[in-house]
Amino acid sequence: MQTRDKMTDPFFDVCIVGGGPAGGQCARELAAAGKKVILIERVSDFSLHDFSTAGTPNSLLSDFSLPDQVIGSPWHRFLMHSSNEFGIWESENRAGVVLDFIKLRAFLAEETEKHGGKVLFGCTYLDHTSDGDYYRIRCRQDKKERLFSARYLVDATGGERRVLGKKRDYPGFTATGIEYLVEVSEEEYARYAGALSFYLGQKWMPQGYGWIFPMAYPRLKVGVGRYFMGEERVPGGKDPLRKNLDRLCERVFDSPPRSILDRHGKSLYYTYGQKGSFVEGRILGLGDAISVANPLAFEGIRHAMMTGRFAAEVLIESLERKTNRLKRYQKRVHAYCRFRWKLCEKIMLKLYGQAEDANVDRAVHVLKKFDFQEMMDFCFKYSLSLGFKFFCRFHRIN
Repeated sequence: MQTRDKMTDPFFDVCIVGGGPAGGQCARELAAAGKKVILIERVSDFSLHDFSTAGTPNSLLSDFSLPDQVIGSPWHRFLMHSSNEFGIWESENRAGVVLDFIKLRAFLAEETEKHGGKVLFGCTYLDHTSDGDYYRIRCRQDKKERLFSARYLVDATGGERRVLGKKRDYPGFTATGIEYLVEVSEEEYARYAGALSFYLGQKWMPQGYGWIFPMAYPRLKVGVGRYFMGEERVPGGKDPLRKNLDRLCERVFDSPPRSILDRHGKSLYYTYGQKGSFVEGRILGLGDAISVANPLAFEGIRHAMMTGRFAAEVLIESLERKTNRLKRYQKRVHAYCRFRWKLCEKIMLKLYGQAEDANVDRAVHVLKKFDFQEMMDFCFKYSLSLGFKFFCRFHRIN
């Protein structure tokens, strides 16, 4: 075993693998606190990975001090279509924004560098070994192998879990989504501007849902996602979903998109109840790597960034006290998620756990009784009282 002073590879307090919202926010906060952090991102350009759409409430911008430059488009209403029901909820004021995923990640990386952190693009994590109180991380960049040493290691690689490993010891399900970024006519754009539009049920997307979110004029993001209960592998891959997405486009647009500017997609494995360990030794998992995306509609970016903040807090505490305090991290994530996520799991199973449409139509019918603020609290705060109200009304309908 080498001692630290005999090592020749660059040394950091923390090495973060993955430059998504979770990894970027964690790196940003560590760098701002004066810690020596390196952020490793395998793509050479953030535009090479533009998923997901990220419809979010206004509070995310203030909670994480985000500038207007990361906004794709504002929104002030929800539209929800099922096979036999339709609901609309509207506010006079801006309720939230659709984030520009590319610009958000670029901003977090720039903030990290501004505060003295290091960001490496086109750098692929290979493996790591433990060397006493440090990890030695092996990567590849420009076809050359690179080595780093770090006291702590963070897995922000999403569902791939390239650092922690893919082994799952607890039951869950797989969710897969694909999305197009399309350019449309002025008239078509006007129909969807300012709204988060959802399409649920067999007519649109069996055992899942579709969506249309506005970006900067004249672009829209249109996608579909499906839940695969109890399966880690998605049967048939993404081809069946692509057919559903093409069918959705044919049904909702009066005229075909002028062009498809980008196609992207991903799969996530969600563990029920956030079970399993988020911490292994001096390694932390963030965001999708620890099933933080909410199971009801798989809103993930806001929650991934919060895990980045929680991780930064315990890492700073550990570095300054020179003792491992990482066990506090899992407790903070559980306090943030657990009971509300369990409620959303129950609702999700009612909606997507079976092929029939009856529960989906019934759910939209119940939600039509909610006013706009109740919908905001239900969809973004996962309010326990509103969840109870939803279930009472849901089971009252024959």
